[in-house]
Amino acid sequence: MRFKITPLVLALVFLSGSVAFAASDNSATPAPDVVTGHIIVQFEDDTAPFRIVPVARGNEVAAAQRVATGKGVIYAEPDFIVKAVGSNDAFYADQWSLHNTAQTIHNGVAEVLGAGTLDADIDWEEAYTSFASDTFSEVTVAIIDSGVDTSHPDLDDKMVSGWDYVSNDAIPEDVYGHGTHVAGTAAAETGNSIGVGGVAFPSTVNIMPLRVLNDDGSGYTSNIANAIRDAVDNGAQVINLSLGSYRKSRTMQNAVKYAWQKGAVLVAAAGNDASGAKLYPASYPEVISVAATDWYDDPAYFSNFNSEVDVAAPGVNVLSTFPTHPFTIEEKYGRSQNYDVANGTSMASPHVAGLAALLFAQNASRDNVVVRGLIETSTDDLGDIGHDVHYGWGRINVANALEATFTPPVDDDGDNNGPSCPPAKAAKGKC
Repeated sequence: MRFKITPLVLALVFLSGSVAFAASDNSATPAPDVVTGHIIVQFEDDTAPFRIVPVARGNEVAAAQRVATGKGVIYAEPDFIVKAVGSNDAFYADQWSLHNTAQTIHNGVAEVLGAGTLDADIDWEEAYTSFASDTFSEVTVAIIDSGVDTSHPDLDDKMVSGWDYVSNDAIPEDVYGHGTHVAGTAAAETGNSIGVGGVAFPSTVNIMPLRVLNDDGSGYTSNIANAIRDAVDNGAQVINLSLGSYRKSRTMQNAVKYAWQKGAVLVAAAGNDASGAKLYPASYPEVISVAATDWYDDPAYFSNFNSEVDVAAPGVNVLSTFPTHPFTIEEKYGRSQNYDVANGTSMASPHVAGLAALLFAQNASRDNVVVRGLIETSTDDLGDIGHDVHYGWGRINVANALEATFTPPVDDDGDNNGPSCPPAKAAKGKC
């Protein structure tokens, strides 16, 4: 697989002499969530979706405002900093999110935290028992994150080529640790007698590692946008984004729309600040926004809640893969190499991405509207009846989704991009 990487840096760009950059005071203080030294600009009649244009350090916001008014400019904005949002497999008994038998819940494999609640899970065990012997098509899940430990014994056989947008090379190795954990939840090798099982259990589900977060879990809007576009252009049907920013970005939103129009299902973390604030890209309409639940099927104490939440999935004490080498989360938070637990809507999101991959693999003729509709209409409806801010349409149910059918409503707004009413709302007569 060969990645077509969009050029990231444009030394100086002038269209018809219409864009000029005023001198700036180099002592200006940059905004804390803005990448310094450049802005993002989209020009009319340009073959690239956007360009990176250098500006004086500390002057990014003002420069973007000036450039946006220039002739030939569609938009200009700062480049925002985006951060990680927090079988017979040997440790399967500790994967309460897949099969909750009210078992003892451990922090990793040592400290006892309490007991689970019977069936407060995604009914993965029921799905695996019923469908594991079926024939599944090949599907690729893009993990846009801090990279993945591509040599991990529970992941290595599912790897396809990826890219490192931080180092600009073809080795998306995970030094932070976050992406490896996310990848394991979504699609770890299953039934191989070691480690953990992934939600997307078939061997035909591939993992595409795209590294956009650095060794401390931070990244740039521009890199994430390029990764989203490159993922679908290189065959990914599902994109997981366990990251976010409270800043809306036109660059990111355009990339999300591009991926949806290309047929991908996009899944993202709703946020970990226990607030009603809307995190992006999760809150864009083309993305499935995922809140987190605990082993009692209650909303996780940290999970964001708002009207954009579409579904919920387990996100507390989720056991999954970690790098087999030293990594940042190990050093900072005492996590173990190979396997350990983590908390966050970042951990909830890949449960949903794995389910999306399963649904594509089960029936290759399904499109993204159908897959999203199946996910949202097959949930266990928790909390308030119907849609609510904590669970969305409910906590996902893998067995229900694999057994369900969904007929999408026709396009009703003339944009050739599906119905204006979200699939779950339409199916339940909500709009």
